[in-house]
Amino acid sequence: MNWWYRLVSEWRSQDNREQRKWDALVIGCFLFLLFFLPRPTFDDGSYIVWAQYIRDEGLSHIYHLHYVNYMPINIFGLQAWQLLSGLFQIGLTEGVHYFKIFPLLFDCLTVLLLLRFAKRYGIGLIGVLALFLPNIAFWYNSFIWGQLDSIYTFFVVLTFYLLLKRQPLAAFLALVLALNAKLQAVIFLPALGLFAWVYIFQPQKHPVRKLIQTVGLSGAIAMIAQFLLFAPFWAHSPAQIMTLIWERTTALSTYVTFNADNFWILVGAQSMVTLDTSPWLLGMSYHAWGYLLFSLATFLAFLPLIVMFLEQYWSHLTALKKFRFLKFSMLAEAMQAELLSLILYIQGLSFFFFLTQMHERYSHPAIVFAGIFALLSKKKAIFLCTCIAYVLNLERIDLFWQDTIDLSQISWINQISALLYMIGLGLAFWHLYRLYLTHQRLKTKP
Repeated sequence: MNWWYRLVSEWRSQDNREQRKWDALVIGCFLFLLFFLPRPTFDDGSYIVWAQYIRDEGLSHIYHLHYVNYMPINIFGLQAWQLLSGLFQIGLTEGVHYFKIFPLLFDCLTVLLLLRFAKRYGIGLIGVLALFLPNIAFWYNSFIWGQLDSIYTFFVVLTFYLLLKRQPLAAFLALVLALNAKLQAVIFLPALGLFAWVYIFQPQKHPVRKLIQTVGLSGAIAMIAQFLLFAPFWAHSPAQIMTLIWERTTALSTYVTFNADNFWILVGAQSMVTLDTSPWLLGMSYHAWGYLLFSLATFLAFLPLIVMFLEQYWSHLTALKKFRFLKFSMLAEAMQAELLSLILYIQGLSFFFFLTQMHERYSHPAIVFAGIFALLSKKKAIFLCTCIAYVLNLERIDLFWQDTIDLSQISWINQISALLYMIGLGLAFWHLYRLYLTHQRLKTKP
């Protein structure tokens, strides 16, 4: 428990007096929102049925319901909600909006974590609050819709932060928690793993030995954590649970896009109409093209980091001795964080933008990584484009403000949203390579 004692002591220290005030403001905003929770427009029926099943049959049997496809952490949220509803004698149907407290809590934790980012890199704390507290794009998914994407997003951002603090074991545990909130977190694993190598292990003596030791210990910790997370669901084995979640998730949608305003909307596919098994170009299906485009975007996003990863080995390759590439360690720490925030943004958004079967909510992590880049670089165009696109996409489906403006009646609004996403992605690539190539020129300048 020494780490917890150090954390509390640091937070209570005299140096953190100003940060405690900002923390209190964020927590106060979170508590304020709890008094104005609107009733969910979608999915509340599923929450009620699942919570009632847990109450009647017990938590261990929840995966007997044929369409439960949530990972354990989200199920724990349902359990907490139904227990508190019973304690305060609030009916599940009448109090379904209180379930939103669970994802909103992780939105609050994300902003508190971003305050730590800001302090670490000498950024004004008010900048974090200006970007996120009044930002309806950030709160919409949890506060209005009641979806749970904020939970795994928080744990992925926590993994990033812990790696920046050179705490790989804690970072790995945070990533395990992210995966146990939503399997989509796996898309960030390659970038985070490669960053851990070039940032933490590569600069050390005997880096491979250190990496093997850390991976071994992390694997043991992950197995223990995974056992504890799956233990309450003893009616199914962990393998059965994972199989059921995967099968139910993939069977939910076989469309090119399931209400997501992404690349496929721009090329003429129809949401919830066009099947992703249909041929598109060169005899390849939409589904295959989605993986190809996503793989290409991933490769281009990783390329600067891969070159830095391989830089130490150029001297062993005769044909490449004449090339001099930038070492990751030559970048200032803030630049390193800026580089990875761009890569994580591109990875998160290109997953949503190019793959098929995407839902409208799946670009949620991109907002936070665009915000981190905006804080570090003072360039906010990517963040602005992503936020506007996200709100347009969610509101077009959720229709929370339909009495004021019904976006579903505007035929071209999904193309505008998709175009804004594409602009954000294009700007992210431009900034990524500009950041790398600018420093490369400085390195090779005589």
